[in-house]
Amino acid sequence: MTSRTPAISTDITNLFATRNTHAVEVAILQPADPFLDMAGEDLRRRIFLTESETGQTLCLRPEFTIPVCLDHISSQAGTPRRYSYLGEVFRQRREGGNEFFQAGIEDLGDRDTAGADARSVADAHALLSLVLPGQALAITLCDQTIFEA
Repeated sequence: MTSRTPAISTDITNLFATRNTHAVEVAILQPADPFLDMAGEDLRRRIFLTESETGQTLCLRPEFTIPVCLDHISSQAGTPRRYSYLGEVFRQRREGGNEFFQAGIEDLGDRDTAGADARSVADAHALLSLVLPGQALAITLCDQTIFEA
């Protein structure tokens, strides 16, 4: 059997370690309700659902943010805290495969929101620089509140 893990995964994991994150493992099988509650019923047709022996609706992990945050809450870990992850997610898409890898950082509870935002942009830039070596990267920022005015 060959590994399905991307060749660059070790480099990504090492980068996350230098960014002061706690690496987390998230179960592939997740309760579906938190995803449906956050993203709405439209998500139901794009995720892979099953049912537990007790009748609970479960799904293959469609993303990491919700389970990472729920695990953080249940662990009663303090904040601020930064988590990193790398693994497969499962969603039906119009183009591309239904299984693909997702890597990311969840930065929770920092009262310095401007600093946390800047750190998130720096994290994204560092990761893109790693996976797209030699590519010119540009960052465009906008304030969402202009759309709410």
